[in-house]
Amino acid sequence: MIYRSALKKRCDYKLAMKINKEQNFIQTQYCFDYEVIKKYSDKLNDHGSFNNCKVLIGMGPLKSAEQGDWIRKNLWGVNISDEILHRLEVSDSPAETGEQICKELIEKIIQLPCIDGVHLMGPNSEKGSARIISHFR
Repeated sequence: MIYRSALKKRCDYKLAMKINKEQNFIQTQYCFDYEVIKKYSDKLNDHGSFNNCKVLIGMGPLKSAEQGDWIRKNLWGVNISDEILHRLEVSDSPAETGEQICKELIEKIIQLPCIDGVHLMGPNSEKGSARIISHFR
């Protein structure tokens, strides 16, 4: 799981333990905070032995500001910025905006070293997830 408070030593230790146990991959919970992902990418890149473990970031399209607000209040450790919620709230088509936000984040994430991809989660949003996947094919 990657989240803002994970930058503390205890959480860094837990991540290192997973990687040092020779896990093939690590899959995070939803993470909508690019800066947190970048900090982890930098840390992983600085520690060469982590390169054998693939890192997949949990990502998915948000269908509404209400859904995003519920996720950030009820899924421990998930940070969704007020800016993202505002974009969804003022949109005439929040589901399309959620897909666009997801694409924008994925475009940035896949450029980072030591981040090997995303785990796309879209509960009740299979068509939106399919459109996102098609965008990257």
